[in-house]
Amino acid sequence: MIRKVLKDMSQGVMKPVFKTGYRFVFHSQIKYERYMDRVFKHPNENPLFSKVTAVIKTFERPDRLKILLSSLKRLYPALKIIVVDDSRHPVSITGGAENIHLPYDSGVSAGRQAGLDAVETEYVLNLDDDYIFYRKTDILSSVRYLENTSGVDLVAGRVLYLPYYGELEYFHASLMSTEKKNKVPKGTDINGLVVYEKTANFWLGRADRIREVGWDPRLKRLDHADFFTRAKGQITSVYNPVMAVLHAPTHFNEDYLKVRRDYQQDTQALAERYGQV
Repeated sequence: MIRKVLKDMSQGVMKPVFKTGYRFVFHSQIKYERYMDRVFKHPNENPLFSKVTAVIKTFERPDRLKILLSSLKRLYPALKIIVVDDSRHPVSITGGAENIHLPYDSGVSAGRQAGLDAVETEYVLNLDDDYIFYRKTDILSSVRYLENTSGVDLVAGRVLYLPYYGELEYFHASLMSTEKKNKVPKGTDINGLVVYEKTANFWLGRADRIREVGWDPRLKRLDHADFFTRAKGQITSVYNPVMAVLHAPTHFNEDYLKVRRDYQQDTQALAERYGQV
């Protein structure tokens, strides 16, 4: 409901007023979270992080990317980072991040695949550019889980939407039409975490198993349900509620939103594959 209100606000005649108010609230929240991080959270350093690479797919949002990278380096300074950018003017990140520049608007799927192809570690951490790490982003718990749990390939976390800290419910999220059967029934408890068919796009996965699924480069925007539909019966995913990340969607960048909401190519590709969208 609140997400719909924010969308309506970004398109109405009161847009300039709402834009100013949203920016004020957003930056106030970021300052608050940074302060609380300094008070309650120290940088995470553990030998297990040498097994993890964070892959960030970014497009036309250098301001959001800057905030994410700052939070990553503050809380997980040793984490390997790959930034895949298909913006009109891609940014080049210095200070420990690998840059992959793709042609303009190559799309989310092509970007995620390019990032995954460059990963050399055992685990890959899948990130969008509008995420923000904070003191409750417990990556270590998920790494340890995969280290100690066979038969699970992907551990997803919570995505909390700013400014209201709401979370989308994914346990009942639908996939595309498929006759595939889960390797492990949805809702099964495996070593304390519950099996999901579809999760948020914030997860830690075994890189070799994720490569077996991959992404369809034809899908520039609508990669989410397609990925998990094709993954059904191939990988097993669980949900880890203690691994949380903040989410700061873009509501008022018209140039970005115009491209982001162009679904024509994607809906055609999905219709060809599944007979529906």
